[in-house]
Amino acid sequence: MKKRISIISIVAVVCILVTFIGGCSFKSEWKSEEADDGVWKISYEKGIFGGVPETLEVPTDKDYHLTKVNGGKKVKNLYIGSNVKNIYGGALKGLSNLESLTVPFVGSHDYGDESKGRALGYIFGSKEYNNATKISQINYQGVFSFTKEYYIPNSLKKITVLGGSITRGAFKDMSMIETVILEENVGGSIGKDAFLNCTSLKELHVKGVVSINNVEPFTKGPEVLIVDKTESVISISNAYTRGFSKIGSDLKVYYIAKEVPDANYAYSPILSNFAEQTTDREGYRKFVKQGSGM
Repeated sequence: MKKRISIISIVAVVCILVTFIGGCSFKSEWKSEEADDGVWKISYEKGIFGGVPETLEVPTDKDYHLTKVNGGKKVKNLYIGSNVKNIYGGALKGLSNLESLTVPFVGSHDYGDESKGRALGYIFGSKEYNNATKISQINYQGVFSFTKEYYIPNSLKKITVLGGSITRGAFKDMSMIETVILEENVGGSIGKDAFLNCTSLKELHVKGVVSINNVEPFTKGPEVLIVDKTESVISISNAYTRGFSKIGSDLKVYYIAKEVPDANYAYSPILSNFAEQTTDREGYRKFVKQGSGM
């Protein structure tokens, strides 16, 4: 017992010294600081005594640039709200048991244009860690592009995007994800190859106004496409109906915003070539109950 207390005391003294110099914390917590340029940076630091919760949410008291989430294998759910304006490369590395992720945009920040931006893998980084799959994604800067390898946790099943646009190759090669939710502030077009090789994708939720104007956004498409709001619009250019050619005839589109099926409801005429479209809310509830990743 005395030996254990002695070890804890030594560790505590070391930590105090390191903290004084800068770098170690007793408890796990969010830490923020204002940079010289006036930008507030925030990170999550795992303390020496642990205590990391399964669910983390970036504080919403001000606008931040997220530099790091050092939660290790403890974190299963991470919510990064719209007050985060920039996410550093590799900020989420090592979150080996992450299951659900909410981001304000895809990549480092909102480029406002699906032809530009970094893929989602950028925020996970290129450093290898356990329970992660190495994937290759392309980052676009207008006419210029470059390919990088990133490590994505195998446990990641659900991604929610709050805003911005879905860039080209946004989720490319992320074969582990099953559900993608595009919230109402996501706009523009779904970029080319956005879901390429997302072979486990089961559900794509659309809550805003998006268009699919590019060839082949999917390799193997979702089993269901859920339109969550009455005012949601899915516009598919006639010139790019091939964007759904890999989905197959099993796709079912649920318009769950409608309480009662309406014969005059404006289904997508383009989608009708590829899928059964319905306002059957009960059927959707049964689908979820059977296990859809929701």
